Amino acid sequence: MQVIINNLNRYNIIKSNKDFLLFDIDINSNLKYFKCTNDLHRYKNKYKYFKVLSCIKNELNKQIINI
Repeated sequence: MQVIINNLNRYNIIKSNKDFLLFDIDINSNLKYFKCTNDLHRYKNKYKYFKVLSCIKNELNKQIINI
């Protein structure tokens, strides 16, 4: 499954100094809500998916994240 990210969200995620990206997606596989954080335990139950930002930095250049 792939998640599509618009340019503004992609820019905000790339410029973040956080470690984790937590997010939800809509029916069309678009990024709906997201949170960049260092505290995974606090927000893990509020979002369905999470990724480590250092692992997906290269994927963000393509505007798509593989889940």
